[in-house]
Amino acid sequence: MEYKIEENRINKLVFDFLEDYFKSDEILYLHPFDQYIDDDGDEVEGENPNVIDYYIGDYYDDDLLFRLYFKDYWTGTNAAGDKRRSESPLLTITDNNLENSLDGMFSEQKVWEEGLKIWFTYKFDLKVNRVR
Repeated sequence: MEYKIEENRINKLVFDFLEDYFKSDEILYLHPFDQYIDDDGDEVEGENPNVIDYYIGDYYDDDLLFRLYFKDYWTGTNAAGDKRRSESPLLTITDNNLENSLDGMFSEQKVWEEGLKIWFTYKFDLKVNRVR
């Protein structure tokens, strides 16, 4: 038997699930140390302002949860770079357990992505255009 649930209800379920999933953990974030192209077009090494890593615990010992890419992260002048820039800010889930839990609860058709975007914007005050 198949059930139909309204999108706003799914979004609320995903939001509540994420609030519960992370309720006892403080999610930390940083700009990872990387080589990147700065505003002047120079290649520099340092904290890359075009990407943010979200994690729990110690950054170097624990797994990442999410990575948020801003449009200036994608420097290539090809179709793939253009596509990623148009999708940015682009949120990737790097925690397989979280993604598997969401897929298991809400289907592998990724109906939970909009709810994740809403939760993420609420939690970190950053807009997400796409989840990948």
